[in-house]
Amino acid sequence: MDDDAAVQEISKQILIEMESSFEIDFASGGNEALKKLEQKEYDVIISDYDMPEKSGLDFLKELRKKKELPFILFTGKGREEIAIQALNLGADGYFNKQGDPVTVYGELVHGLRTVVEKKRIIEELKESEIRYRTLMEHASEGILVHNLKGQIVDANQQLCKNLGYSKEEILALNVTEIDPEASDMKDGARTWPRVLSGETLLIQTIHKRKDGEIIPVEVVLGPIAMGKETLMLALIRDMTERKKTEDQLLALNKINEGIINSISEILLVIDPENYKIKSINDAAAVEYNISKETATQKTCHELTHNSANPCSTPNICPMKKVLETGQVTRVEHIHFDKDYNELNMEISLYPVKDQQGKIIQVVHLSKNISEIRKMEKKQKEDSIRIAIMNEKLRVVDKLTRHDVNNKLAYINSNTYLLKKRLKNDPK
Repeated sequence: MDDDAAVQEISKQILIEMESSFEIDFASGGNEALKKLEQKEYDVIISDYDMPEKSGLDFLKELRKKKELPFILFTGKGREEIAIQALNLGADGYFNKQGDPVTVYGELVHGLRTVVEKKRIIEELKESEIRYRTLMEHASEGILVHNLKGQIVDANQQLCKNLGYSKEEILALNVTEIDPEASDMKDGARTWPRVLSGETLLIQTIHKRKDGEIIPVEVVLGPIAMGKETLMLALIRDMTERKKTEDQLLALNKINEGIINSISEILLVIDPENYKIKSINDAAAVEYNISKETATQKTCHELTHNSANPCSTPNICPMKKVLETGQVTRVEHIHFDKDYNELNMEISLYPVKDQQGKIIQVVHLSKNISEIRKMEKKQKEDSIRIAIMNEKLRVVDKLTRHDVNNKLAYINSNTYLLKKRLKNDPK
């Protein structure tokens, strides 16, 4: 920006001679410059000081009200007070036109490169700050930044909401005031060396709200570099609702465990991938004379058959059958106790599937019917013995009746003859 076209043209030629990548546009004064600034983006303004419409510094004052664009004062006025005034108004450089062109324009080129690079860095920092702030404020979880002394230097609104503090209040705190268990972190006893070495830690801890309530939290902690300072970035998840859910599930599991243990039948929960036993009930522990912890280290065939391998075919192995068909399977199956004695078992297997229909576990319910089968066998044997005995009795009875009937017939016949022949003789 210069009211002398000759100075503009020679300046352009020298600048492009020194740096071919420059693209240079002209304005003869402040008003023309402002119009061009409305139509196009520029990286830097080089302005003369003394111009008819308004001075370069008057233009700078007006420019600063509208935008932050790098501004260099390039003038023949060598007075020191002008340079000071320009810098006070926010100019990014001051160069004197007078002198050897190589020196004058060499310094100007260096100044142009410096202020443009500075502008680029500032813009990147602003974009980075916008991204950082957007991430901070739109995160669904709490975010906290503190220095190595534990002083909180930044926090997002979600964390303030979780802990019941305003932004100003939380920035006045040390991390140990909201995390009572962070003292060892402050002292560097365990956590700091690991985090400073670049390790990201997942920590289960508690936080203290402004009202004194203690809430469980999960913290992901890692180092971030801010200039020459190392800070700690903590992503904080409020675990209150999850903890409630876990407590409810734990209570429900205890109820379910009580119900399961009240079942008189043997219950095994089996992993279909490797046939490993995931859990057993009290009845199973008693039946197989094993602790629940030891049982979960075995496969179903190790527990029920004393065998390292499953049964060879689905017709023999009910687990294979239920996994192949995906259906409830009921069979009578032979198990073996630790002494390899046969046990007659009545088994029902129920596949438990996920939403995609994949079998994720198999519930194995069984009942030892060995005594029932022994009784049935004995009853069958007794029935056969009774049948044989009855047959013998029938034969004996038949033979006995025949003999008796003969004798009765003989007696009756003799009685008949006696009555007929001696009927008049009372004796």
